[in-house]
Amino acid sequence: MSISGIYNMADSYFIGKYTGTIGLTAISIANPLEMLLPVSVIEALLTVPAMEWILTNILGASDEVLPHALAYLRVIFAFTPIGYYLTTTVVGSLRIENKAQWAMWLETAAALINIIGDPILM
Repeated sequence: MSISGIYNMADSYFIGKYTGTIGLTAISIANPLEMLLPVSVIEALLTVPAMEWILTNILGASDEVLPHALAYLRVIFAFTPIGYYLTTTVVGSLRIENKAQWAMWLETAAALINIIGDPILM
């Protein structure tokens, strides 16, 4: 399983536990916008002002789910670019330099920070 899979599992677990089906629906609806982040920070920044419109009109978020999806995306859009680009750059550099064990420890630390941070940020 990839590290991003662990992040998604942790998010789903804590959000499902504390917000139930509305929260799980919200992160499912928000997921396509979240997937823009690794593609381009510019695309993601252009998406932020239109998040509510995209969630409602294109992805079909209901009035009940919309506030939860927006709250989730605000946290994701605030923290993911930093974590994604630092992890990609540092982990990639470590692997190139034949230090895969260090890369593994760094990715494990990032996953643990995500697991600890989820209930705090909720």
